[in-house]
Amino acid sequence: MSWTRPASLAQITEFCHWRSSPNVGGESSYPEFRVGENGYGVESPQLVMIFGWADAKLPQIMYYSDMYATMHPNTPQLIVECDNAAVGLGTTSMNMARMKPVAEYLLSLDMLRDKNCKWLIHTLSSGASMTSPNIGLMSPH
Repeated sequence: MSWTRPASLAQITEFCHWRSSPNVGGESSYPEFRVGENGYGVESPQLVMIFGWADAKLPQIMYYSDMYATMHPNTPQLIVECDNAAVGLGTTSMNMARMKPVAEYLLSLDMLRDKNCKWLIHTLSSGASMTSPNIGLMSPH
C-alpha cells in the first residue's frame, strides 16, 4: 500500500509533525460536531494532539489524523510518533528534552499559554501515554 504525505503536514522534529487545518473552510461530516445557533452541539477543539503507539509508522497514525480532519476540518493537529528508545529506557529529563522543541513550537503559537485553549488529546496505547505528559509539564501555567 502506497502512502502520500499530505501537503498540510510539516515536520517539526524527527518524531513530531504539524498538520495545519487539514480542510480549512470545510464542513464537518459529523453533524453532532456542529454548534447550532442555539448553542447545542460540541465545539471543535483548537488543537488535536495524536500520540502514536510504539513502532507505529506515520502512515498508520495518519488514519486517526484523517478521522479527526473529517470531524474537525478547521482544527490543526500535532502528531507525535512514539520513540521506542524513550519508552521504558528514557529518563524523565531525557523525554522532556526530546519534547522541548514540540513545546517551544506550541508556545510560539500561544497554544501553551492560553489557559482556555481546548485540546483533544488522543493517546494510542501505553507508549503514547508515556510521551504525552511531557508537553503538559513544560506548560508555563
